[in-house]
Amino acid sequence: MEYRSSNKIEIYLVKDGQIDYYSDEINLEDLDLEKTPWLRHSDIEFYDWSSHIFYLNRDLEKEKNVRKYFVVTNNKEPLFSGYFFSMVSSYIPMGPTICATDGFFFPKNVVSLNGFGLPQGKQTLNEQSNFRAALENAGFLREGISVTLEDVKRKSSTKIEYSYTITNNDKEIIYVLDPNKMGASRFHYYTNGVSFRQGNKSINAENKSVVASEGILSRWYIGVLPEKSISRKVVLDGFENLPVGNVDAYFAFPGSSNKSGNWRKSGGRIWLGTFRIEKEVFLN
Repeated sequence: MEYRSSNKIEIYLVKDGQIDYYSDEINLEDLDLEKTPWLRHSDIEFYDWSSHIFYLNRDLEKEKNVRKYFVVTNNKEPLFSGYFFSMVSSYIPMGPTICATDGFFFPKNVVSLNGFGLPQGKQTLNEQSNFRAALENAGFLREGISVTLEDVKRKSSTKIEYSYTITNNDKEIIYVLDPNKMGASRFHYYTNGVSFRQGNKSINAENKSVVASEGILSRWYIGVLPEKSISRKVVLDGFENLPVGNVDAYFAFPGSSNKSGNWRKSGGRIWLGTFRIEKEVFLN
């Protein structure tokens, strides 16, 4: 049995009317929290640091908490606050967020603290060293994966070939989507692939070929062994007129959109979330 310390990590809802919707200044010590935790310590299986997702042993209802604030605590001491947002909201929070639209991004038995998957939100959470230490002491911390964009080649004015590497930094098998198994067109249904910015101009594969899918088949995953890496090359067509020279490249590696809650898989788990990368490249 995995050892777990006396650290008790929970999420409490903030009672209404205490936080200014547009204010960046929040005094955690002065907040009045609900008496019962929304997420109990006993609900948590583990926390994936690479995606900032709690994997749970039961379902949690999120939708009724739209526009509410929450506080993550350790032994009832506040660590940081966050916000429940809805997909229909025009407000995009930059800090820790939980998507309150059940079944849109994630199943009910996970809680992502980086709901939009934005770099700003991930950076904020990465800086929570006290939170990381508490997770580790509680036996909840899992490192997850890292993704690097290795190379981008301009094949024509409308087509690129890009390569990336996924590394499993954990101690169990992690299953990820494999473009070799599902095909580039299906893979690009779940991600926009690589996009670019040169100066003030954004360049996207707006006419890319995609194959829609109602669900993800088991054979489309590949298991990455602990402390091992895999690399893939993918062709992406559909650009109107690719530039030449230095550009900023952006790639969002997609986790599974499996909303059934079946994230357990033989010998490990399915990786959820989005891993975003930014890199300067030269297109010739």
